[in-house]
Amino acid sequence: MNMCDPSAIWWKLKPNLEMVSQASIDALLERYQDMRMDASESVLDYINRLAVIEMKLGGIRHTVSDVENLRAILRGITNDFDVTAEVIN
Repeated sequence: MNMCDPSAIWWKLKPNLEMVSQASIDALLERYQDMRMDASESVLDYINRLAVIEMKLGGIRHTVSDVENLRAILRGITNDFDVTAEVIN
């Protein structure tokens, strides 16, 4: 790229960066939605693992709503919490 103008360079690179960003959002969202609590882990540890992915999503400008967050928690907790999840739903 024989370009010296920073603006021209940015406009040339922007489409590639946006694709990478959308791919990153999609991959993180899939991980977030598929995450399940391990049988040996506490609820707090599970929620912390979800929070790490939520922060990464925030870092690439994708906000997880409170409703999405609650759904992810309820979807991923172990069967030991079925009654609690049913009451919350």
